[in-house]
Amino acid sequence: MDHHTKYSINLYGPPQEQADFDQLANLFAPATVDACYAHDGTGMVGGYKNEDGKWNIAGHSDRIVRVTDAALAVFAHLYDEQGTPPRRARRPAMHAGTLQGVLDKLAAYPRRLADLGDHYTSTEMWHETMQQKDGTIHRRPSGDNGFVTDTSDWLLSGPHFFLANPFNKTPKRVCTANGHYDSSDLEAIPDDYLPRTNYYPMADRATWYDLHGRIVFTNSKGLVGVGLPRKGGTVQPKARLTLPDGTVREGQFGWEDVQSLPDGAVVQQWVQDDTLPTGPYLKERRWVAPFARASREDDYRMAWAFFG
Repeated sequence: MDHHTKYSINLYGPPQEQADFDQLANLFAPATVDACYAHDGTGMVGGYKNEDGKWNIAGHSDRIVRVTDAALAVFAHLYDEQGTPPRRARRPAMHAGTLQGVLDKLAAYPRRLADLGDHYTSTEMWHETMQQKDGTIHRRPSGDNGFVTDTSDWLLSGPHFFLANPFNKTPKRVCTANGHYDSSDLEAIPDDYLPRTNYYPMADRATWYDLHGRIVFTNSKGLVGVGLPRKGGTVQPKARLTLPDGTVREGQFGWEDVQSLPDGAVVQQWVQDDTLPTGPYLKERRWVAPFARASREDDYRMAWAFFG
């Protein structure tokens, strides 16, 4: 079951002149419903998770949100087009009844963002999906275990954090779903420990070279067409993989297909080249594994140490 999917169970009765019903949201177990109705109202309403980091299935009477015509009018005022009747309002999934007071105050405030017209600008926050598209970051390859030695290469995701602790969890070696994380043992990790990262910054360190120093893959926007593309496909030139044991595979490969090849494996690709005065010709491009990433920072450190 996909734990991202939200379900709604609705109980209906005969028509009434006034709206007056209960709503419970963010439930993770059926027993929570009975526990909420049996609760005496003492204590704080818990969040989505309890102190142990488990889904909160405890009951609390304030989890029962009473929805009336007055509440529906507030919802319509906040969430819908002007003039929407309260009975057609969209209902927020409120976690606790005390939040109704917050919505009442927001609805009573006389000004809205739209009143500012062109005098404000909305922007999208930095996030994994968009920043992969704009070339700021890239997902770590499946053959990369994800550990880095420098914080400049370390990109944190949500599960890394809990209670201001960025070492709460570390991605598994293969991390393809939001549950693929292991809890970090804070008493066992060394002082210089950095958890795995699922993403790397797009920089020169994302340029990979073969055994002879040829660029086999780069994300540099100044080197478009150099090396293999990230993904293979039908629009790519045909290529051949020759493994150390003599096995030969042919296809239209990309970097993700060849990055984990064993040492000594050879990648050949044939492309049309029209850069010579003699005219177009079929040019062979050749890369030999293993492949290694460049690090401009490490190169600078070596140069400064040698000439310094």
